[in-house]
Amino acid sequence: MAIDAGATDVTIVFLEPPDAPAATQAITNLGEIGLACFSVMQQKILDSDLKTAMRVNDSAQSGAKPRRRIPLWTIRPKTPLGVSVLQFDNQPGIDAIYQQGLADAANPVLVSGG
Repeated sequence: MAIDAGATDVTIVFLEPPDAPAATQAITNLGEIGLACFSVMQQKILDSDLKTAMRVNDSAQSGAKPRRRIPLWTIRPKTPLGVSVLQFDNQPGIDAIYQQGLADAANPVLVSGG
């Protein structure tokens, strides 16, 4: 859809390092179980979407409706973020991961196209 809308490149921003193990934390209630499940599911969906985008990009010229091949970039943190979604009141932690995000974004990785 992004290519059809005129995108010249796409950057995917992940919130987990590559091959990050599932976070281990004490689960004390049903809400935390749901949040942990959502986090795992979200990461798997993003990984699957990236693989699909790479396949579509790599076969761009061979389909019935040829598409432009565009660069696909990823940005991933090098280490796990130290703040969860529910810690919106942790300003020092948010400031730290913001700075980490700026540093990680300075070196996007080309995964397809280019």
